[in-house]
Amino acid sequence: MRKILFALSLLIGLAFVPTHYDAEQGWQVGTSAYAVFPSVRSSNTSDNGNTNINPQPITLPGDCVSGDLMLVFYIQDDDNEANWDNTKFGTWTLIKDIDNTNIHTELHAKVSDGDENDGVLDVTSDNIEMSSHISLCITAGTWRDSGVLTDDVVVSVGVLATTANPDPDELIVPWGVEDTLWGTIFGRRGGSGDTVTVFPLANNQLQHENGGGGGTLSGLSTVEDGSTDTKNPGTYTIDASSTLTVFTWAVRSAAAGGAATAPIRRRRGNE
Repeated sequence: MRKILFALSLLIGLAFVPTHYDAEQGWQVGTSAYAVFPSVRSSNTSDNGNTNINPQPITLPGDCVSGDLMLVFYIQDDDNEANWDNTKFGTWTLIKDIDNTNIHTELHAKVSDGDENDGVLDVTSDNIEMSSHISLCITAGTWRDSGVLTDDVVVSVGVLATTANPDPDELIVPWGVEDTLWGTIFGRRGGSGDTVTVFPLANNQLQHENGGGGGTLSGLSTVEDGSTDTKNPGTYTIDASSTLTVFTWAVRSAAAGGAATAPIRRRRGNE
């Protein structure tokens, strides 16, 4: 009788264990076959050099599909608020807005509908300005789409400084230890320093440097890390001191509870 009860308990337990089918491995037990980090599908940069213009065109990434997460980092050589373009590709959510003397940085996000590829936003400000922009497309199914973008993309308080070593501040994510995509962004006003020589985040997977040449300069780096809920990224180095803003940001993974458990093979094909 005890053997029968034990067998029944195993069957009931397996009924509530999440499974998925893998074409190579057959039926698997576990949260997923692999850890799932939010992954950058594509990216793009644009700027208007050292020319003050209005509107300021922002070129979006290509190859985006419906459900991707789009992030746009906008750096402007003044402290004017941006009038965001919500007419061409739908409404964007403001995630971060930070000002220093004559430098203004914003982060906007939206869920892609697949129509934005290499599209151009026309962002205006109160005055004609120089600006630089970095945009990312995060692959659908790898990031947590809770329906509230400010819960899925979080940012640090940010730092205002005049330095050649922008130092993004520490960020503690509210979701705990999961497979998080961490990133940094700095924006520097035009007129001094054209090159980023050191990027923060050890073993970073993506680096972007944009602008310079007398115009605004921006730098971005990202890294995948599922071992911590806290990130203090380290510093950038640029070739001249300037007034700037810098902060840390993070995107939550679609996979709950961090790295997935190792899959257990249950059945394969016709076996």
